[in-house]
Amino acid sequence: MQKTGKSRPAIYAAMPRGQFPLSVSLGARAVGWIESEIDEWIESRIAKSRSEDYSAVAKLPQALRQRMQARKANEERN
Repeated sequence: MQKTGKSRPAIYAAMPRGQFPLSVSLGARAVGWIESEIDEWIESRIAKSRSEDYSAVAKLPQALRQRMQARKANEERN
């Protein structure tokens, strides 16, 4: 929950839909998750977000796209 920002109910609802890694039983009343699987899930969310961001940017007027690209380049330099 801390690493993903998702609530417990959201995690458990997403698991059977294949939208979140499955938990691993640690005992009679305890579960955990494989950290590398959570990291991969986070990376996939970032990649999806970036691709959506870029497709939305392509629809913006040329002048606005240029300003956004210049701002991003400036941020990367700093």
